[in-house]
Amino acid sequence: MNATSAVREIMARIKAQMPDRFLIQRGDDFFELSWKWLKKDSWLLFVFTAMWTGTWIVKFNSLPQYVAFIGVGVAVGAIYMSTAVILNTSRVRVTLEFVAVKHGPMPSIGNKVIPTSEIEQLYCLEKTEKTDDGKETFSYSVEIIRPDQPEITLLRSLELDEAIFVEQEVEAFLNIEDHPVEHEY
Repeated sequence: MNATSAVREIMARIKAQMPDRFLIQRGDDFFELSWKWLKKDSWLLFVFTAMWTGTWIVKFNSLPQYVAFIGVGVAVGAIYMSTAVILNTSRVRVTLEFVAVKHGPMPSIGNKVIPTSEIEQLYCLEKTEKTDDGKETFSYSVEIIRPDQPEITLLRSLELDEAIFVEQEVEAFLNIEDHPVEHEY
């Protein structure tokens, strides 16, 4: 047993605490997790967006038109993303019939409804990226194993405690026994 699987086995036995930014609502036949996208380090995105947009506004008329429109297009995308980070909330609603993920109020990728009959197992997956200065950053997703179908991502870009909490809560509500998955965190 390697170190990662040993840690995972220990964590699977420990009930994860609800992350600070999560809210939970429970009913007799459902539960819903929700959290705002805005985090403490989101200001970096806002600073980048303001600087990028300002630069392209100043230089717009002095650049070839196709170059200027590329820069403006990136600025519009950055403004949209910054606004989504400020306004959006993610919601995971779990019933005995389905698991639904909804991001809003601004449209975003990742909305889905998965029938519970298609859910065999959930697990957390670690994604590692290297920054330009060689440091590693980690994010986590919650994946769903479906019988006789490809796996799908339920949620991504989570912190480890958030991913484990979502996995444990969904499995507990749906009475899915947690089993080790070969490539899980």
